Amino acid sequence: MPMKQRTLQTASPSSAGFTLVELVVTIAVLAIALLAVANSLRFSSQYSADPLWQAKAVALAEAYSDEILGKRFDERTALGGVPACVGIGASAGQCTPAADFGAALAEEAGETRASFDDLDDFHGLDESPRSAEGTPLAQYAGYGVRVSVHYAGSELGLDPFDAKAVTLTVTPPGQAPLVFSFYRGNF
Repeated sequence: MPMKQRTLQTASPSSAGFTLVELVVTIAVLAIALLAVANSLRFSSQYSADPLWQAKAVALAEAYSDEILGKRFDERTALGGVPACVGIGASAGQCTPAADFGAALAEEAGETRASFDDLDDFHGLDESPRSAEGTPLAQYAGYGVRVSVHYAGSELGLDPFDAKAVTLTVTPPGQAPLVFSFYRGNF
Protein backbone atom coordinates (compact mmCIF):
# COMPACT_ATOMS: atom_id res chain seq x y z
CA MET A 1 0.00 0.00 0.00
CA PRO A 2 1.48 3.19 -1.06
CA MET A 3 1.70 5.95 1.52
CA LYS A 4 0.25 9.24 0.74
CA GLN A 5 2.65 11.96 1.09
CA ARG A 6 1.52 15.16 2.63
CA THR A 7 2.96 18.35 1.51
CA LEU A 8 3.46 21.31 3.68
CA GLN A 9 1.67 24.29 2.35
CA THR A 10 2.97 27.76 3.04
CA ALA A 11 0.66 30.67 3.42
CA SER A 12 0.42 33.03 0.59
CA PRO A 13 1.75 36.50 1.24
CA SER A 14 -1.74 38.00 1.22
CA SER A 15 -3.10 35.81 4.07
CA ALA A 16 -0.15 35.83 6.50
CA GLY A 17 0.23 38.41 9.36
CA PHE A 18 -1.22 41.87 9.56
CA THR A 19 -1.31 44.58 7.00
CA LEU A 20 0.13 47.98 7.69
CA VAL A 21 -3.37 49.48 7.80
CA GLU A 22 -4.47 46.95 10.42
CA LEU A 23 -1.44 47.76 12.58
CA VAL A 24 -2.05 51.50 12.37
CA VAL A 25 -5.73 51.09 13.32
CA THR A 26 -4.81 48.80 16.23
CA ILE A 27 -2.22 51.26 17.53
CA ALA A 28 -4.70 54.14 17.26
CA VAL A 29 -7.40 52.23 19.18
CA LEU A 30 -4.92 51.22 21.91
CA ALA A 31 -3.66 54.80 22.20
CA ILE A 32 -7.20 56.11 22.72
CA ALA A 33 -7.93 53.38 25.31
CA LEU A 34 -4.70 54.08 27.19
CA LEU A 35 -5.43 57.80 27.17
CA ALA A 36 -8.85 57.16 28.74
CA VAL A 37 -7.34 54.91 31.43
CA ALA A 38 -4.58 57.41 32.21
CA ASN A 39 -7.12 60.22 32.48
CA SER A 40 -9.26 58.26 34.95
CA LEU A 41 -6.18 57.41 37.04
CA ARG A 42 -5.18 61.07 37.13
CA PHE A 43 -8.67 62.05 38.25
CA SER A 44 -8.81 59.41 40.99
CA SER A 45 -5.32 60.22 42.29
CA GLN A 46 -6.20 63.91 42.39
CA TYR A 47 -8.99 63.19 44.90
CA SER A 48 -7.44 60.22 46.72
CA ALA A 49 -6.72 62.26 49.87
CA ASP A 50 -10.29 63.56 50.18
CA PRO A 51 -11.53 60.73 52.42
CA LEU A 52 -8.61 61.31 54.79
CA TRP A 53 -9.13 65.02 55.40
CA GLN A 54 -12.92 64.59 55.40
CA ALA A 55 -12.68 61.92 58.10
CA LYS A 56 -10.36 64.14 60.14
CA ALA A 57 -12.75 67.08 59.77
CA VAL A 58 -15.71 64.96 60.90
CA ALA A 59 -13.75 63.65 63.90
CA LEU A 60 -12.83 67.22 64.85
CA ALA A 61 -16.45 68.37 64.50
CA GLU A 62 -17.59 65.44 66.67
CA ALA A 63 -15.10 66.36 69.38
CA TYR A 64 -16.27 69.98 69.45
CA SER A 65 -19.98 69.08 69.29
CA ASP A 66 -19.58 66.56 72.14
CA GLU A 67 -17.94 69.26 74.24
CA ILE A 68 -20.59 71.86 73.37
CA LEU A 69 -23.54 69.52 73.98
CA GLY A 70 -22.10 68.63 77.39
CA LYS A 71 -22.53 72.22 78.60
CA ARG A 72 -25.59 73.91 80.12
CA PHE A 73 -28.21 75.35 77.75
CA ASP A 74 -27.94 78.88 79.16
CA GLU A 75 -25.94 80.77 81.76
CA ARG A 76 -29.11 80.87 83.85
CA THR A 77 -29.94 77.19 83.51
CA ALA A 78 -29.43 75.25 86.72
CA LEU A 79 -26.72 72.58 86.75
CA GLY A 80 -28.26 69.38 85.40
CA GLY A 81 -30.78 71.41 83.37
CA VAL A 82 -33.61 71.23 85.92
CA PRO A 83 -35.39 73.53 86.15
CA ALA A 84 -34.88 74.82 82.63
CA CYS A 85 -34.67 78.53 82.11
CA VAL A 86 -37.99 79.94 80.86
CA GLY A 87 -38.77 82.93 78.67
CA ILE A 88 -36.45 85.89 78.86
CA GLY A 89 -35.57 88.40 81.49
CA ALA A 90 -33.16 89.19 84.23
CA SER A 91 -34.80 87.27 87.07
CA ALA A 92 -33.48 83.93 88.24
CA GLY A 93 -34.58 81.00 86.10
CA GLN A 94 -35.21 83.09 83.01
CA CYS A 95 -33.08 82.68 79.89
CA THR A 96 -30.56 85.25 78.77
CA PRO A 97 -32.48 88.33 77.54
CA ALA A 98 -33.02 88.72 73.80
CA ALA A 99 -31.76 92.30 73.98
CA ASP A 100 -28.43 90.94 75.16
CA PHE A 101 -27.96 88.54 72.23
CA GLY A 102 -24.81 90.27 71.08
CA ALA A 103 -23.24 90.33 74.50
CA ALA A 104 -24.90 87.27 76.02
CA LEU A 105 -24.15 84.80 73.25
CA ALA A 106 -20.43 84.90 73.88
CA GLU A 107 -18.04 83.98 76.61
CA GLU A 108 -18.34 85.94 79.81
CA ALA A 109 -15.53 88.29 80.76
CA GLY A 110 -12.50 86.43 82.04
CA GLU A 111 -13.61 83.03 80.78
CA THR A 112 -11.32 80.82 78.79
CA ARG A 113 -12.21 77.77 76.75
CA ALA A 114 -11.40 75.56 79.73
CA SER A 115 -14.00 77.39 81.85
CA PHE A 116 -16.82 77.59 79.28
CA ASP A 117 -19.95 76.44 81.11
CA ASP A 118 -22.82 76.99 78.66
CA LEU A 119 -23.58 77.01 74.92
CA ASP A 120 -23.47 80.78 74.66
CA ASP A 121 -19.80 80.82 75.59
CA PHE A 122 -18.93 79.11 72.31
CA HIS A 123 -20.62 81.76 70.15
CA GLY A 124 -17.99 83.57 68.11
CA LEU A 125 -15.24 81.03 68.83
CA ASP A 126 -12.74 81.11 65.96
CA GLU A 127 -9.54 79.18 66.58
CA SER A 128 -7.11 76.55 65.44
CA PRO A 129 -8.21 73.21 66.91
CA ARG A 130 -7.65 72.83 70.63
CA SER A 131 -8.70 70.38 73.31
CA ALA A 132 -11.34 71.41 75.87
CA GLU A 133 -8.48 72.41 78.18
CA GLY A 134 -7.02 74.70 75.51
CA THR A 135 -4.10 72.53 74.40
CA PRO A 136 -3.40 72.76 70.63
CA LEU A 137 -4.16 69.56 68.72
CA ALA A 138 -1.06 68.87 66.62
CA GLN A 139 -2.80 66.33 64.38
CA TYR A 140 -5.05 69.15 63.12
CA ALA A 141 -2.35 71.63 62.17
CA GLY A 142 -3.66 73.99 59.51
CA TYR A 143 -7.33 73.32 60.31
CA GLY A 144 -9.66 76.05 61.56
CA VAL A 145 -12.80 75.90 63.72
CA ARG A 146 -15.58 78.50 64.02
CA VAL A 147 -18.71 78.25 66.17
CA SER A 148 -21.92 80.24 65.99
CA VAL A 149 -24.86 79.90 68.41
CA HIS A 150 -28.32 81.46 68.18
CA TYR A 151 -31.80 80.96 69.63
CA ALA A 152 -33.72 78.70 67.25
CA GLY A 153 -36.86 77.41 68.96
CA SER A 154 -39.07 79.06 66.35
CA GLU A 155 -37.20 77.11 63.62
CA LEU A 156 -38.48 73.95 65.30
CA GLY A 157 -42.02 75.19 66.01
CA LEU A 158 -41.25 75.82 69.69
CA ASP A 159 -41.02 78.87 71.88
CA PRO A 160 -38.08 80.88 70.47
CA PHE A 161 -36.07 80.36 73.67
CA ASP A 162 -36.62 76.61 73.96
CA ALA A 163 -33.79 75.67 71.57
CA LYS A 164 -30.49 76.95 70.30
CA ALA A 165 -28.86 76.17 66.97
CA VAL A 166 -25.13 75.59 66.89
CA THR A 167 -23.26 75.95 63.61
CA LEU A 168 -19.78 74.46 63.62
CA THR A 169 -17.54 75.23 60.65
CA VAL A 170 -14.38 73.18 60.16
CA THR A 171 -11.92 74.38 57.53
CA PRO A 172 -9.29 71.81 56.49
CA PRO A 173 -6.04 73.20 55.04
CA GLY A 174 -6.46 74.14 51.38
CA GLN A 175 -10.07 72.91 51.25
CA ALA A 176 -13.54 74.40 51.34
CA PRO A 177 -15.09 74.70 54.80
CA LEU A 178 -17.38 71.92 56.04
CA VAL A 179 -20.43 73.13 57.98
CA PHE A 180 -22.08 71.05 60.71
CA SER A 181 -25.27 72.18 62.46
CA PHE A 182 -27.26 70.83 65.39
CA TYR A 183 -29.88 71.94 67.89
CA ARG A 184 -29.80 71.85 71.66
CA GLY A 185 -33.08 71.90 73.54
CA ASN A 186 -33.75 73.78 76.74
CA PHE A 187 -34.08 70.94 79.21
